Amino acid sequence: MKTRGLWIGIIITIVAVFTGCNKKQPTPPSVYEINGVKVDMPALQAAVVGSPFPDIQAAVNDSSLDLRYGQYVKAYHSLDKLASDPNLTESQKKLVADVIEQVKQVMKAGPSR
Repeated sequence: MKTRGLWIGIIITIVAVFTGCNKKQPTPPSVYEINGVKVDMPALQAAVVGSPFPDIQAAVNDSSLDLRYGQYVKAYHSLDKLASDPNLTESQKKLVADVIEQVKQVMKAGPSR
């Protein structure tokens, strides 16, 4: 009787281990869609993660919040100031320039809140 319980316990453990291994990887955040314009702020945020310069990360996070709350002009000015930061890499500068162009399109597409 005890061996039967032991075997059932082993089988349940094996089934639990194999079903738990099928975890899905988290999906990366999608681009922001504001007034019909796609703004790739998540790519910019991912590009500055781990940067040794906390002011760069702070500027990107502030711009992201400004976009989320409809303060497009404020986000634009923050990104424009960030674009001239000498600590950015070339790929980061390109991403900042792309996001600035997208924010310009957002400002043309509709009013800010």
